[in-house]
Amino acid sequence: MPWPTYDKAKHAEQGDEYLKWLKMWNVQIPAGVEEGKAPEAEPQPEPATAEAGSMAVEDDRADDYDEWTNDELREELEKRELSKSGNKDELIARLREDDEAE
Repeated sequence: MPWPTYDKAKHAEQGDEYLKWLKMWNVQIPAGVEEGKAPEAEPQPEPATAEAGSMAVEDDRADDYDEWTNDELREELEKRELSKSGNKDELIARLREDDEAE
């Protein structure tokens, strides 16, 4: 288990109890962070609706295949019940062909 570090989102969510827990574990707390002054939670982006954003998400996902690791590509191929053999270019081509077929 990695050593805990300060997390602004957790501080905003849990308040001073989070800081007390960090101090108990001797975690270095950034300058300017004080008890009683929890940061405000940052707004979370709204999830795309199925009607408006589903095709855009599919297109963006296909563009990102080049950035995926071989393991991630093979995992996606396995989910789609497609062959997982070949080099990275072949894996990406197989996923893109399947995307176009949908």
